[in-house]
Amino acid sequence: MTKTIYEYDENRYATGNTRDVGDRDPAPPGWTEVAPPNLGDGEYARFLINDWEITTVSPTDWLNRPSELARARGAKSAEAKRQYQAVLASGFTDADGTTWPVTDQARSRVLDLTQHIQEYRAGKVVNELPGGRTEVTLRDASNVLRKATANKVVELAEQGSEYKEDAQDNLESLLAQIESATSQKDLDTIDLESGWPE
Repeated sequence: MTKTIYEYDENRYATGNTRDVGDRDPAPPGWTEVAPPNLGDGEYARFLINDWEITTVSPTDWLNRPSELARARGAKSAEAKRQYQAVLASGFTDADGTTWPVTDQARSRVLDLTQHIQEYRAGKVVNELPGGRTEVTLRDASNVLRKATANKVVELAEQGSEYKEDAQDNLESLLAQIESATSQKDLDTIDLESGWPE
């Protein structure tokens, strides 16, 4: 007496191959005694937990399944975020050719001074700059001390905000492209170096 056994591949998809073995012989690895179900167009059978499951995920799509793609997306997203931080760290260049930081304590100081200036302009404080000064000293992106008037401080705050917003917009655009990628090839075509403010 014989019985028919049915083959499945390394991803557990039915191959369509069958063979007859002795009635008492066990099915070797990659084979089962359970016959695959009848399938419609676009349906595939996978052998899982001692039975067949009908799926619409093709063997090719299974190889590019979301879990693999999700890991690749995560890595690409992390790389985009590192690029974003590098762009912020490099700073923006003003009309005088000086590069100013948009992160760290220097940026915080510019924002604090801008708030003070706005309070002065709203009549809430007596002096435009703290201590009645006409200029303050700020560190540029190269850590060089520079003098800045109140108008320059406000200009730096505005330019820094625009620069940071443009960088954030580009990061969001890149993350959206990464999330919508449906294959590793799609991910590889996303240029993380482009679109950043200068």
